Amino acid sequence: MGLVKVSILLMYLRIFNTTRWFRLIVYGTMFVVVGVHFGCIVGYLCQNRPISAYWDPVRDEATEWVSMDNPIIALAVITIITDVIVLILPIPITWRLHMRMRQKLIVMGILLVGVMYVSMISDSNIWYGD
Repeated sequence: MGLVKVSILLMYLRIFNTTRWFRLIVYGTMFVVVGVHFGCIVGYLCQNRPISAYWDPVRDEATEWVSMDNPIIALAVITIITDVIVLILPIPITWRLHMRMRQKLIVMGILLVGVMYVSMISDSNIWYGD
């Protein structure tokens, strides 16, 4: 689900590419999202020792399974933080648009509802594992 968040951030770059600070925050958030999800993939692959126990149907007593409870909690916390960043990021730029107040609020509402929906789906996948 990290790629969905990266695609939203790339859309923000395409639409709101106005200031240097905005680009730095977007690139920094993308770096964190990709890094955390890549780290989780490596962690899941190294969850048991030896790694061949994933595809070997015979389980030995020597197979050691590492608990993934703490990394999953850390992933959830970092995901929620990046969700909030992605949620808040377009608000200041949208606020400075030359539109009527009602139109600004509608644009912000559309962006916020879309990002909140994607965030809820990605966060539920962390907890329920689909």
